[in-house]
Amino acid sequence: MVELNFVVAEAEPSGFGPLSPGEYVGEIVAADVKQTKAGTNMLSLEIQTEKGKVWDNLNLWHTNPKAVEIAKERLSAIGLALGMTVITDTDQLLAKRVKVRVGIQDRNPQYNEVLGYAAASAAPAPAPDPAPAVPASAPPPWA
Repeated sequence: MVELNFVVAEAEPSGFGPLSPGEYVGEIVAADVKQTKAGTNMLSLEIQTEKGKVWDNLNLWHTNPKAVEIAKERLSAIGLALGMTVITDTDQLLAKRVKVRVGIQDRNPQYNEVLGYAAASAAPAPAPDPAPAVPASAPPPWA
C-alpha cells in the first residue's frame, strides 16, 4: 500500500470534453486509413494542439461524391497550409504544424469537428534581398 495524503480539492481535474471553438496551432501526429461504419475507407488525422487532440476524418474513398469532394477540399487546405503542391504519402503530413479551426459537432456536442486549416505561421515568408544596384555612371571594375 502507498500512502498518498492527497487532498482532491487542491487539484483541478483535466476535462475530457471537446475543445472550445476557435483556432489552434497543432501538429499532425497520426494519419491512418480506417474503415467507416458504411464499410468504406477514410483517412483519419490526429492533431495534437496545446489544449488537446482533435481528429479529422477525410472520406476520400466514400461512395457519396459530396463526401469525397469535402474530403479533397480539406486535404487541399492542409497541403496549402504546409506549402505542398503534391501529397504522395501520409508520412509527408506527420510532425507538421498547422493552424486548425475547430467547432462543436451539431449532431453530437460532446465532440469537436474540424472546420478548416491554415498555415501555422501567419507571417509571410521573408522576401529575398534585392541584388545591389550598380550606378549607371560607375566605371567598370577593370578600368
